[in-house]
Amino acid sequence: MKKTSTKLFTILLERLIKSGLPLASPYAEMIWKKQKTLIIKGNEMNLSQFTILCDYNKKAFGFIRCRQPKEVNLREFKALEPKHRINELKRKKLWPNSESFFSFEIRDFFPFTQPRKITKLAQKDKASVREVIFKRESFDAQAIAEEIKTMDNDELPSLHIQVHRFWENRGSDASDELSVKTHLLVTQEMKRRGLEHKTQESITKRDKQIGPKVVSTSLELTKMEIMKALHQD
Repeated sequence: MKKTSTKLFTILLERLIKSGLPLASPYAEMIWKKQKTLIIKGNEMNLSQFTILCDYNKKAFGFIRCRQPKEVNLREFKALEPKHRINELKRKKLWPNSESFFSFEIRDFFPFTQPRKITKLAQKDKASVREVIFKRESFDAQAIAEEIKTMDNDELPSLHIQVHRFWENRGSDASDELSVKTHLLVTQEMKRRGLEHKTQESITKRDKQIGPKVVSTSLELTKMEIMKALHQD
């Protein structure tokens, strides 16, 4: 993926994703440093949706999603050690009585430039965190529109599909202004290029209900701001 596309996805994910995937130290940081490409869990989980990679020391490293899990036995676990980086001593500490595990290949990882300090881990347990709270980057409508202009005709429809998935994962709520306004930004650029927009009624209907008034906050995109940004030379 292009550097500009990675930056755009990271900014969008910052506004849309709240849940976290905590890993014992130093494994989250090892993923961030490109030293680890496989996650091991003792139980089967759904890690196919984007979540915030973090550790229990209140550090966030980026946004991650994985492929479907594969069950592995102890022999396979040992063979995969160069990818998951969990040695025998650590394995016995984490799963002292287990002989089967679940491996998760990392599908996408959008790292932060530097790890970010988490101010709060809300309703956490050993496997997941409902909400990770940290300082997020500002959301500049014009900057995002310029980033979208650099995406090619394969990346843009892919982003459009992902925005729909984000909206659905957040409850398909018609009042979810962020998802809907992000959808507006993407579809306006698709329309400008003559790309096909396969509509899904609910989120598209909500698009049409948003007025053109300017709401001057860093967290919201308005139709007027989007149109102005998209059509600037």
